[in-house]
Amino acid sequence: MDKSVQKKKRLWNPEKMRTALEAIRNGSKIKTAAKNFNVPESTIRDRLKLGEDYNPPMGRKATFKKEEEEELVAFITLMAKKFYGITQQQLRKLAYDFAIKKNVKNIFSSERGMAGKCWVYSFLKRNPGISLRLPEPTSLNRVLGFNKSEITIFFSNLETLVARHNFPANRIFNVDETGISNVQKPAKIYAPIGLKQVGKAVSTERGQNVTVVCAFSATGIYVPPMFIFPRQRVKASLRIGGPPGALYECSKLGWINEELFVKWLRHFATNIGAHKQNAALLILDNHCSHQSLSAFEFCRENGIYILSLPPHTFHKMQPLDVTFYGPLKSAYSRECDLFMKMHPFEKITHDHLAPIFNKAYTRVATMEKAVKGFEVTGIYPLNPHIFDEDDNSISDPINQELPSPGQAHRSEGVDNSLVELMTDHDESTRTLTPSPSILTPDAPIHLSNLNQHIELFTSVTKDAIPSTSRRILKDLSPIPEKIIKTETSKKTALHYFNINTHKAAVRGKRTKAANKANEHGKRKEF
Repeated sequence: MDKSVQKKKRLWNPEKMRTALEAIRNGSKIKTAAKNFNVPESTIRDRLKLGEDYNPPMGRKATFKKEEEEELVAFITLMAKKFYGITQQQLRKLAYDFAIKKNVKNIFSSERGMAGKCWVYSFLKRNPGISLRLPEPTSLNRVLGFNKSEITIFFSNLETLVARHNFPANRIFNVDETGISNVQKPAKIYAPIGLKQVGKAVSTERGQNVTVVCAFSATGIYVPPMFIFPRQRVKASLRIGGPPGALYECSKLGWINEELFVKWLRHFATNIGAHKQNAALLILDNHCSHQSLSAFEFCRENGIYILSLPPHTFHKMQPLDVTFYGPLKSAYSRECDLFMKMHPFEKITHDHLAPIFNKAYTRVATMEKAVKGFEVTGIYPLNPHIFDEDDNSISDPINQELPSPGQAHRSEGVDNSLVELMTDHDESTRTLTPSPSILTPDAPIHLSNLNQHIELFTSVTKDAIPSTSRRILKDLSPIPEKIIKTETSKKTALHYFNINTHKAAVRGKRTKAANKANEHGKRKEF
């Protein structure tokens, strides 16, 4: 039918419809009221029969009932929370199979075995709580690592430390590393329609990574950053135009290591005035460069308490990652782009990075971002319940028995809230109360927070989707189920080691290397 001659519906005024119904209740005839107030007679009769609030849907009748569409919405929501969301094509396929399984009359394409796009658009209009979104790529390590158990342990440790040492907000810091490059990420540009390829000038094909170590406090105090260049030596030109008070170092690949982290700790202690009478809490990730004996000894001597974040949770629990590094990277890319425009055909070298970074850093490093970073992660003000059930969409990890030194597993009744070890190095006099993430100046043991729990997905809850449809949808689109791990590998175990053990291991390695060198010399003489 031609659109110009299609019958137009629902052109009457709702206010006139209510006035007409009131007139009929007062004795007026239906036909008279319809004519006087210019409303359809059939609609008046429907309102009188089914109620004044009766509002039938316009257009073709929906394929599924309201309850069935609610079941689909609940299933889509559940799969999105499980990090295995349903695409548009998968939804069309699921709708077709769902209709076939439930013997619902439909006009879907049997040849293609899926619903049409028009059904998807109508489905989304009827259910505004669901929309097509671009998901953020999330690694399985992050999917499995961000769970309620690990978060509870972290906040328990944090609460214990804050209560014991009464850290004020200006003595709680977060440190993390990020990478910058001399090749900026191009922003979108305007270009003619039909142009097959649109390019943007950058320095080189592949840039060299330079590590920048940043830190700030819960009150917005920023520690001058440290740059780590992929070079053998630091030259004077690298420091020109950089942030005031910044530290400049080098490593073979431009990455941080144990030695450079100790240098940063000295830089940190100098800038904040850390000592035993003026202690500070430093929150960081569990990178291997942070787990050295020299770093522990320095923290112990200077009143620096270290609290490690749970593995693979930094995207939601590290203040620098949550509120600072995103805007910083965007601002840095814009400054690189501006440099390329102001210096045509000139490449960005290591000598240019510090001044370019300084412009972006100065603009982004605001008190608001630091304060907000600690607030939204629940670190300060302390809020252990900052992450609701939507954030903790994965269930608690399976309670595996993790081995500890001299013992096959931990007892079930042990509280994992705190580690407090006596200063005596004698193993026989040492008392232990487990915790995976605290390093204190009072304790002679440094903990490698390597307990990466294995936690997969749970089955659908009974309250989420009714039983019959849940079974059908689960068969059509399987939900990742929980997998029980029978053996615990070394990588997932919780490791403890003290100073004596660490020194003995180092001496053993040196002795082994010396014996090997002596044996090589004897063979050469022979």
